[in-house]
Formats: sequence, structure tokens, C-alpha cells
Amino acid sequence: DLHLSLRRQRQMCIRDSPKLAKSLNNLARYYHEIGKYSHAAELCRRAQTIQERVLGLENPDVAESLNLLAIIHLKQGEFSIRGKGGKQQTSFKRDKIIHAKQLCNRALAIREHVLGPEHPDVAKSLHLLALLSSPDRAKQLCNRALAIQERVLGPEHPDVAKSLFFLAELFRLERRYYLVEPLYQRSIAINKQSLGPKHPDVINVQERYVTFLEKQNRNTEAAELKALVKAARIKEAPENQATKEKRSHSRKSAKRRGSKASRARGRTTITGSQARTSHQIKQKSNPEKLNINRRGDKGQ
Repeated sequence: DLHLSLRRQRQMCIRDSPKLAKSLNNLARYYHEIGKYSHAAELCRRAQTIQERVLGLENPDVAESLNLLAIIHLKQGEFSIRGKGGKQQTSFKRDKIIHAKQLCNRALAIREHVLGPEHPDVAKSLHLLALLSSPDRAKQLCNRALAIQERVLGPEHPDVAKSLFFLAELFRLERRYYLVEPLYQRSIAINKQSLGPKHPDVINVQERYVTFLEKQNRNTEAAELKALVKAARIKEAPENQATKEKRSHSRKSAKRRGSKASRARGRTTITGSQARTSHQIKQKSNPEKLNINRRGDKGQ
């Protein structure tokens, strides 16, 4: 449990521990996932402060915090607008984009300086920066990230598939459709081989590919692929349900254990003197019974 881990480290008085910073970042990720962006940003900044003080300004852990903070800032500035045809589109506040971009640039500089320009983490920073850049700049960054990943991780790595998918989306926005389809297909093939055909990453790219085929009026191909995606979703659903039930059971068990522990802490051991004192208090609280007992004693 993230909260428990953080509490333990605080109890150990490790105020400037890299482990504490890591726990803060993990908790920030959790709050980011559930949409509590302000709290996530605060935790991430605390982690960054600890890392800079203990590890130095040029440490890769600092770069990781900067990237996480950039993602959180981007989410904080996210809002929906009504686009063409009345469809909701996501947009971002300019000041948040600028701040996130500054954080990403600093993280990229740290990683290039400390880890080297060919490190996989550099590719991750390039990807994040590409999300904040113009289409032309984004393609340059994404192509560089892809080249690093293929050289260092190999051409069949899942990260390569992500880069291919990102490039496909960029070309799709530019309506350069002849470049889109091969990238979708290669991304799906890599993910199937490395992650399995039922993996969410495979299904997500397939769904985008279905949309692409439908817009190209290739309805037969789209229908066939859609059927495969639907079948994969159905097979995936029972597994997800079983996982949810298992988590629910674990939470209930933990709650029961907590209740038992609370009751155990509430119970105290009564000594002989405490028992006598308790008996005297009860007698004082019931004087009639006390008088009856005394009369009975006299009669005896």
C-alpha cells in the first residue's frame, strides 16, 4: 500500500531519503490516475525537492520527477472543446503546455548528459516532448526516439510499437494515409508477438486501425478486424472481472482484519484489583442493593 509505505518512512524520520521521494512519486502517480491532479503535483514537487537536495540537480531520478510533473501539469490544463460536427475534442491551456514543455526539456537535458544520447530513457523524454510540440517537430522527436529504441532495445520491443503508433497518428492527422497503414500493421504485429493478442495495447491499436479503415471506406476489412477486437474484448472481460472480485475480496479481508485488530486494542486485561474496584463502583451506583446486602449480613 502506497500510503502505508509513505507512513512507515515518515515514522523512520527519513526526511531526505531517495526512497521517500520514490514513494511520493508513486503516490503522485496514483492521484494522477484518479484525477486528483493538484494533490499529485504537490507530492511530485516534494519528491523533486528531496531528490535535488540529496542526489543533485543532474540526477536521472530528478528527470523522472520532472517528466511526471510535466504530465500532471498537462492534465491540469486539459479541457474539452466542441469541434467539427459537434464532437468533443481535448485541448490544453497554453500556460500549462509551456510549463510542461520547460520541465520536459530540462528532463531531456539531464538524461542526455548523465545517461548518454542513446539511452532508452532519453527516448521516453523525446516522446513526451513530442506530445507538446508542433506536428513537424513531433515527427522529428519521434523518429529520433524510434531510432534509439530500435538500436538499443531491438526492432521487436513494445516501446518500438508505441513509437510506430505515435508516428502513425501524426501522419493520420496530416492525411498522409499511405504512411499510416504500414505503421499500424507493424505496431500491431510487434505487440502481438511480444505481449500477446489479448493485450490492451494490441486491442487499442487495432481499434484505431478499424477507425482508419472505416474512414477509407474499406468496410469489409474494418468489419473483420472489428469482429476480432470484439472477440478479444469478450475474452478479456472475464479475466478483468475475476481480478476485480479478487481485489474486492482482499479489501474486505483487510477491513475485517483491521476491525478485529481495533477490537483487540480496545480490550484491556483486568487485574484482580481492577475487578474489585469495578465491583465497588457498581455497588455505589446501586445503593439499594448495597443496603440489602448489609441487612442480610446482619441477619446472618
